[in-house]
Amino acid sequence: MRYFSSVQLLGMDLVPGNITEFFRTLVLDTVATREREGIVRPDMLQLLIEAKKGTLHDENSAENQKSTKISKW
Repeated sequence: MRYFSSVQLLGMDLVPGNITEFFRTLVLDTVATREREGIVRPDMLQLLIEAKKGTLHDENSAENQKSTKISKW
């Protein structure tokens, strides 16, 4: 934690800017494509898209737990 705050104070990046920009562009393009084409996948990016739209639901909410069977091993 101390290293990170020192790096921030010096204005240094932990990851080079071109690599950061590559991943930023990759994620933004993927989100745009999924929204435009209606693509839904069971991954972390889909959770972020749903959270952005305000449609993310907690799987552990009371309503969902009523219908979920819990099996013991």
